[in-house]
Amino acid sequence: WIMSLTEPIIEVASRAFSWKDFILLGGGLFLIAKATREIHDKVEGDKHIPGETKESAKGKLGMVIVQIMILDIVFSLD
Repeated sequence: WIMSLTEPIIEVASRAFSWKDFILLGGGLFLIAKATREIHDKVEGDKHIPGETKESAKGKLGMVIVQIMILDIVFSLD
């Protein structure tokens, strides 16, 4: 369904853009931001937070699952 959104919605510098273009652009920007964050974490090293509890770790697990879902959607559209 998303890949069929090819009808132009805006034109910039004689180039037409559709919803599909914006979705793919957003996915590409997400991948660049995610890769930059991962490289930064590898260079700087892990930071241990002294007061971290199991509840905060559960919240991080939820964010990991959301990021995996977003990456799956981006790669399936690309």
